[in-house]
Amino acid sequence: MKQGTSEIPGQNPGGSTPQSLIPLEECCISGEHFRAHARNFDGAEDNSLASRNYTSWIESLQSRLSPTAQQIIASWWSFKLLQEVYNCGAAHTKLFGPEVDHTRREHCIHAAYVANQVADRALITLTPHERTVLELVMLLHDPHRLGSHALDRVIASIPGANPIADWNWGHDFHEYHGAQEVYRDDTVRELLGVYHADVLAVLSFPDSRDPNDPSRIEDFGPTPPVLPPGAPEPLPKDRIRLLYQLKDEIDRMSYLELDLRRSGLDLQLVQAGLACIQHYQEHMVTFGSNLAIVLPNRMKDAQGNSEYPFDPMIGMRQLHREHIATLPSPSLVDAVLREALWQTLAK
Repeated sequence: MKQGTSEIPGQNPGGSTPQSLIPLEECCISGEHFRAHARNFDGAEDNSLASRNYTSWIESLQSRLSPTAQQIIASWWSFKLLQEVYNCGAAHTKLFGPEVDHTRREHCIHAAYVANQVADRALITLTPHERTVLELVMLLHDPHRLGSHALDRVIASIPGANPIADWNWGHDFHEYHGAQEVYRDDTVRELLGVYHADVLAVLSFPDSRDPNDPSRIEDFGPTPPVLPPGAPEPLPKDRIRLLYQLKDEIDRMSYLELDLRRSGLDLQLVQAGLACIQHYQEHMVTFGSNLAIVLPNRMKDAQGNSEYPFDPMIGMRQLHREHIATLPSPSLVDAVLREALWQTLAK
């Protein structure tokens, strides 16, 4: 088993789940390991875990965000559309029960909130400007429309579509389109104000085209950007890279927490999972210009067995895969709808 940084920390390997700094494919920790850890967990009770309080809890997070983030939530037309897009994507797992899924709007608001948690807890120094940029990046990072990742792959396969895979976007059309929207939409540009250039730089960071490529300039503007009056100098590339790596990690933390809260799993299991996420956040550091995790020494669990401190976190991610992310019924529906859409467009 290997723990620590990936060869390329924070890089999305092409699936819908951002790659962790602790790669699952290199681990042998099962979901049952986390269940055993949770049975011995003794943490403070969190009243927000009660399902009847979920909606009020998620809505309360807005008041903890920056004024700029609150203005975007309240007034930007594109963000309001996310209220009708469920995280399940084309599978529509909401059909299997009204309480099992969350919307992309909820995820984006929560991810912005988690960005501030990480800024407070991680062993990483962010300036006030960088902290706000990271929060706004998380608020705007997931501009899905109906169909989510399944529709991404359909759009990317349409004859004549932009070759975003050649530009290092993989099949993540929603991320490419979202960065375009942040550049082209006058309303969000005005709302972002002095943060616009750096938010756009983080969201468009994966793009591998030369900055002088006319197609890239059309999509995301010139480099260096044209700044509004009073805006600070653009962040250096190593800081943009760090914020992009944090984006992928925060994205994963957010959907892990929301999926756990909505899963119907035992509350002690959920509480133990939230404690694992916090423990992980508290050990995030920079190594050179890369994001990394401090790996504490091995320790004994409640039964006296030797384990790494992040073994429960790995086990929680496996449990998430086994019981939520790859649940057979919605995964089958997703695959069928994706194929049907592709076949229809191919005719």
